[in-house]
Amino acid sequence: MSRLRKNGKQLIEQRQRKGIKMSDILKNCPFCGAEVKVSNGVMGELRFYCCTNRKGCGATISFNNPLANKVPSSTDKYFNRRTFKEV
Repeated sequence: MSRLRKNGKQLIEQRQRKGIKMSDILKNCPFCGAEVKVSNGVMGELRFYCCTNRKGCGATISFNNPLANKVPSSTDKYFNRRTFKEV
């Protein structure tokens, strides 16, 4: 197991011992690395992840799938998921 993966696993275990769920913690913007703030749509049906770097990035991300449409808070796990594949 690589050191980075081992350290990440240890961090998750520490947070679990403290009662912090991964869904309570959002990763930074996948485009520029800035902090992300969450806002709900007017009707509460959509959840938006907004980059705080408005001058350099300003990305706004939302998800449209059956689970996300029924349970907006479920999108945290989608936002936190990252892939390292070249596109």
